[in-house]
Amino acid sequence: MTITWDQIEEVSENDSELISVREAMMSNKWPIDLRAYEAQKRDMHCLGSLVFKDNRVVLPYSLRNKALDSAHGGHVGEVAMKRVMREFFWWPRMSGEVARFVKNCETCAQLSRRNPPIPLRSRELPDGPWQMLQVDFLTVPSFGSGEFLVVTDTYSRYLYVVEMRTTDANSTNSALNDVFRMWGHPCVIQSDNGPPFQSAKFISYWEDRGVKVRKSVPLSPQSNGAVERQNPGIIKALSASKLDGSNWRQALQQYVHRHNTLIPHSRLQVTPFELMVGWKYRGNFPGLWENSDAKELDRAEIKERDAETKLASKQYADHVRGAKESDIVTGDTVLLAQQKRGKTDPNFSSERYEVIARDGAKVVVMSAAGIQYTRNVQDVRLAPGPAEIDVSNSTNLAAAGAADPELDSALQEHPNTRTLRQRGSLKRPARFDDDFVYRVFY
Repeated sequence: MTITWDQIEEVSENDSELISVREAMMSNKWPIDLRAYEAQKRDMHCLGSLVFKDNRVVLPYSLRNKALDSAHGGHVGEVAMKRVMREFFWWPRMSGEVARFVKNCETCAQLSRRNPPIPLRSRELPDGPWQMLQVDFLTVPSFGSGEFLVVTDTYSRYLYVVEMRTTDANSTNSALNDVFRMWGHPCVIQSDNGPPFQSAKFISYWEDRGVKVRKSVPLSPQSNGAVERQNPGIIKALSASKLDGSNWRQALQQYVHRHNTLIPHSRLQVTPFELMVGWKYRGNFPGLWENSDAKELDRAEIKERDAETKLASKQYADHVRGAKESDIVTGDTVLLAQQKRGKTDPNFSSERYEVIARDGAKVVVMSAAGIQYTRNVQDVRLAPGPAEIDVSNSTNLAAAGAADPELDSALQEHPNTRTLRQRGSLKRPARFDDDFVYRVFY
């Protein structure tokens, strides 16, 4: 797409704004609506019907979009596009129009990078041990069944690792009951959105026993960070047993025991066992226990120290990661990040969603079909252009399967086409009959 001098001259001759500019330059009387031109009058001159600022032509209004389209060829970025435009053209507030043009480009939006992370929100330490647990499955092939259930107390960091033969809801509930025999039921169990944790059997089993079940943000492991941070140590212990030629089960038990009873937490300088029961574990090494001057554990001081060290860690992490607040708010129309299967795949989908709730890094969006998704705010970006979606007829998740006449007619023309709106019509395998979407916001 090119613009010739003949086109610019022909359009400039009849452009009402440039006609007024030429008259003002000749009479030196500038109306108030041409103040942006008057501010640059020393650098402006005319050549026939053409108006120039320095050696750049002032483009008439009707050709500006064409010039922007041409300069954006190859979907260059905002900085490069401004550099190109400033070399050849000028008009008032041209840089702002370039920025808006790039921002509203649908293709650039889908190919853009994910948002920077928002500043961390430190999790407040619970009032006491064994109140809130985080659970997760860790897969390490070639070690028994290869599946391990990892349980961590968010207060004390006390750790349990259970080898699992199967990972269905019944087996998971049974394994957790074995863990809870020592300390009893917690108040809250937090997990990711894996299949066993979404099962109706899992949810109802624990909520019937007075245990709240919470879910972390999908595709955001850091929101279940207390248990995720235990995985590298577990994997290292298993890998070391393989290199040493020792029994991996014994090596895993030894690692968990030492983690709980011997190694103090880096921030609190107290072992998980001591945080659980209030005294040091006796038995790892000989000591003069009767002469020990160990003080009684001050849990209030522990909580204050935890908050102070977390704040220092948060400030450092925010600086290193370049964290900044997100401007996503309820009611915005957004695009969602999608998993890339190839190098040329876009980072964001083309489908638009409406933000219906936000709490910190957690964002809940709804599609035009009424399907709700929960994502980290990093995986959400504002949709380009004025396009909006209508969710007024979508009151709940059940609306996702409602009939859509326009969709039905489109499917008659393209019978093999399947869209996101049709997920409700897909037949799921029988093993997922007990699964359901569990609300993250509670």
